[in-house]
Amino acid sequence: STLRRLRESIATLKYSCFRAKCDKNLHENHLIHPSARLLQRSLEDAKKNRDEIAAIIATELYQLLHCNWRAMRAEEFEQFLCRVFVMLGYQAQLTKRSHDQGVDLIITGKGKIIAVQAKGYASSVGNHSVGEVVAGMAFHGCDTCVVITNSYFTSTAKKLAIANNCRLIDDSEIPKLIEGLIY
Repeated sequence: STLRRLRESIATLKYSCFRAKCDKNLHENHLIHPSARLLQRSLEDAKKNRDEIAAIIATELYQLLHCNWRAMRAEEFEQFLCRVFVMLGYQAQLTKRSHDQGVDLIITGKGKIIAVQAKGYASSVGNHSVGEVVAGMAFHGCDTCVVITNSYFTSTAKKLAIANNCRLIDDSEIPKLIEGLIY
């Protein structure tokens, strides 16, 4: 991994710095040998790069983009979408498992109340899901609705969504959703 390679580079640089400091060719005024200075600077740069990479990997954005969301099903996919919307600055509320009226999440913020149906599927998502979330949007008092899947939509689902002003987000758009380019 990248962090392992950085650690190895840092260890090599530390050893090289040690060797340069022990070099018998030190200047008479006991200044550090020029090659040791260069190695020390390289070591400091490597540590800085390591810290920057570690900070990036620790971010919620990085974790959401790089987790295996394509394999998530049911509740796990709903939890994933909650994390995405919270990271984007929304409030996310999971609905009850039963009697949710086709709405798995209610997203509030930025002047919107969004009814979300989450479909963690391996196969296609049909028009039934669109019909459910459209009905659930009215039931829950939402402004708009969306069906989000880690799969793809059938052509009839796309037609029904257009007719009902329902947004569809499939697997190709989830990275854009995570990056805040959709909502």
